Amino acid sequence: IGKAYFYEQNYIEAKSIFTYVAKKYKKTDTRYEARLWLVRTLIEMEDFERADEVIRTLTNAKDLPEEFVPDFKATRAWYHIKLEEYDRAILEMEEAILVQKDKKLLTRWMFILGQLYAIQGETIRANQMYKDVVKKHPEYEMEFWAQMNRALAYTSEDGSSFDIKKVLLKMLRDDKNLEYRDKLYY
Repeated sequence: IGKAYFYEQNYIEAKSIFTYVAKKYKKTDTRYEARLWLVRTLIEMEDFERADEVIRTLTNAKDLPEEFVPDFKATRAWYHIKLEEYDRAILEMEEAILVQKDKKLLTRWMFILGQLYAIQGETIRANQMYKDVVKKHPEYEMEFWAQMNRALAYTSEDGSSFDIKKVLLKMLRDDKNLEYRDKLYY
């Protein structure tokens, strides 16, 4: 129910549900999931002080189950992104990627990491991360935007643009990119 409220952007209700679940189920692993969702909710509510408190509580938890570690690291990365602390967000995302086993989430997080590298001006690392995203064979739209972001992140200091031009020209010939031709030409 709390997740439904979260996705409806009814953060006040979501916060109360997650707080209740975390308190009610103190002796089960459910409390960790509830706290993770509580942190996400607090971040969206821009209550960064309270979000930081819950993050510290989870960081100090000695019995945090392994299954929650990737989500916890990604949530901390989101916290730092919202605070525009991109260096710290990059470190958290790199750690999250190392421990994530779900291919779809891993690919999505790699894409986000590529964006973070690009924001920080680390174009070579961004380019490599977008290449790695494409190698994971994600759904088509993510693959398309990984290739596009790769081209957008390119600078002349990165070396030859031959690879990127070749990929973009190939994408122009593909019929499934008809609606994106304006972006490709740009």
